[in-house]
Amino acid sequence: MIYGQSDWDQNFQTIVNDLRIPFPGSNIGSRAENSNVEVRLGWDFDNRFGEGDIAEHFIYGTKLFESHRTIVSNYVAARYGISMGSIQHYFREDFSEDVAGIGRENEWDQHDDAQGIGVVRVSNPQSLDDGDYLFWGHDGGALEVVTSYPFLSSRLARTWAAEEIGDAGTVQLQFTDAGVCELFASAAIGVIVDDAENFEVGSAPAFYPLQNNGAYWSAEVDLPEHGVFTVGFEPQMNVQESFVDAGFTVYPNPANESMTLRLNNINPNGVSWRVFDTSGRLMQSGDMNGKYRMTWDVSSWSPGIYLVEWMKDGQRRSVPVMIQ
Repeated sequence: MIYGQSDWDQNFQTIVNDLRIPFPGSNIGSRAENSNVEVRLGWDFDNRFGEGDIAEHFIYGTKLFESHRTIVSNYVAARYGISMGSIQHYFREDFSEDVAGIGRENEWDQHDDAQGIGVVRVSNPQSLDDGDYLFWGHDGGALEVVTSYPFLSSRLARTWAAEEIGDAGTVQLQFTDAGVCELFASAAIGVIVDDAENFEVGSAPAFYPLQNNGAYWSAEVDLPEHGVFTVGFEPQMNVQESFVDAGFTVYPNPANESMTLRLNNINPNGVSWRVFDTSGRLMQSGDMNGKYRMTWDVSSWSPGIYLVEWMKDGQRRSVPVMIQ
């Protein structure tokens, strides 16, 4: 639902899937700053109200324009795994945490400085034109220094994704918590950027040195249309894929409605999977088909222990999972 009220007008729209249903605005006259605004969620104008749970409620102290609503809608779509139709531009399921963005509809309707609730702030886009947007979100990785495959050099465990519609150009990328960058105990760090679904073996990521500005660290970065970034030393990458060092995860575990398989640090092309029950019966099988994550319904499966097995090039890895 979108509800906006000012001294001059009100904006009330209900959103069902991709359909916006407006309620005619009216001139409500002037209103004192301390007067209450009554917002009736689920009200159908006949003293009847809907029932259900509200996951989040956004309240702003200023009028939102279309660019702002587009950015908020993409945050909601990523956070809750729901479709927002044509207004949705960010589809990085593996990087659905703390999604934020900048964008522009026209000269009077734009948002060119954003941070969201994470530590990354993006501002000062050099070529943000009408219809251009840039979104980012992360994978939930810890803000700690690691040396993890496919990197040979140290980096943050957290990876961010970038998704661009149009071309925002070079932006100022800030890490607003200086303590995050100071974890490296060195000034020779930068933003590591790759134009891929994730960092992969043999890739050659770009490196943008970070400047220490006291309260924050920043760099001028040209983020790719579809890519990833993190923070670390100038990258050194493995040149051969390691099935042993790759990450294979099943969640939730225990599961009851759905089960998700997730890959990390391995090219998903050529990876197949199978699920067996304790008697060795094959329950389901398939291929990752170039995707890092795959989800399916297990609500009809009997409670018990199952074994998920991945295979690639004759190598196997397995993880047990419980269905409740």
